[in-house]
Amino acid sequence: MNNKYGIPKVKVSRISAEDLLRIREEEAQRAFAQQLYLSIIVLHDKFDYDKGDLKKYLSEMLKQYDSMDKNFCSMDDVVETVKSEIGIDLRTI
Repeated sequence: MNNKYGIPKVKVSRISAEDLLRIREEEAQRAFAQQLYLSIIVLHDKFDYDKGDLKKYLSEMLKQYDSMDKNFCSMDDVVETVKSEIGIDLRTI
C-alpha cells in the first residue's frame, strides 16, 4: 500500500535520544578525523611538510580544538581572527 505521495509504506523505526546522541557523536568524530587526515595530505603533498612538521601541526590543531571544547574561544572568535589577522573569509572563497 502506498502513502498519499505514492511511496510504498514502510515500517519506520523510532530512534531513542540515546541512540541519536551516539550517532551524532560518531558523525562528529568521523568529520573531525576526515578534516585532520585531509589537511595532513594537503600539507604533505602540496607544501612539503615532513613527518615532524605534521606532528607539530597536529599537536597545535588538537590544542585549538581543546580550547574550543573548554570554551576558551568560540567558532565566531576563530572566524573573526582568521578574517582580521589573515584576511581570509571562507564565505567568499
